[in-house]
This record gives sequence, C-alpha cells and structure tokens, in this order.
Amino acid sequence: SSSSSSSTDYPDEGMGGRDGAAAGFALVRPPGHHVLAARPMGFGLLNTVSLAARYVQAKHQMQRVLIFDFDVHHGNGTMEAFYDDPSVLYVSTHQVNDASEAEE
Repeated sequence: SSSSSSSTDYPDEGMGGRDGAAAGFALVRPPGHHVLAARPMGFGLLNTVSLAARYVQAKHQMQRVLIFDFDVHHGNGTMEAFYDDPSVLYVSTHQVNDASEAEE
C-alpha cells in the first residue's frame, strides 16, 4: 500500500488478498501509540496500530498479533489497550532519559 493508505488497507491486501498470506508485516507511521481509550494524547486522536490489530483479529481471524513499537517514547496507549490481552504481544523499545525512569 502507499504511505497514504489507512491502517486497514495493508491487512486486507496482505491477509488473503493477492497471495492468501497467513502472516504479514506492516511498518506504519504514525501509530497513535500514546492515545488512550478515553483520552487523546501525543497529538493523536486514534490509536491506529491498536485498531489495525483488532481489525485483523476480527476480519481475518488472526489468533495472535505482535506489535513491535520502536520509538523514542513509550507507547503507553497501545500498552494499556492490550495489557490484559494474551492474544496481543506488545513490545516497546524506547529511550530512557535517566536512571529513575529505568526503575519504573
């Protein structure tokens, strides 16, 4: 998909579209990873990566989803969305500014 595509374009194309793939990879920006369920944050209104994960689970019956978030900031919204959901593994790599943050 082009860079202007929505978060659901890739799953539709990659999951049974052209080649019937059972797995896929999408590099997306911006992820909206700071947006909480009840509150926009980080200049975002929608957590697009969370929406895409739920979309592939619902439409393409994906039992497991991995979200690997690499950014300078922690994706608190995405973590919150899937914290108690064993069907989604959320991994975040982000910058830690000082030792006190590393302990949190």
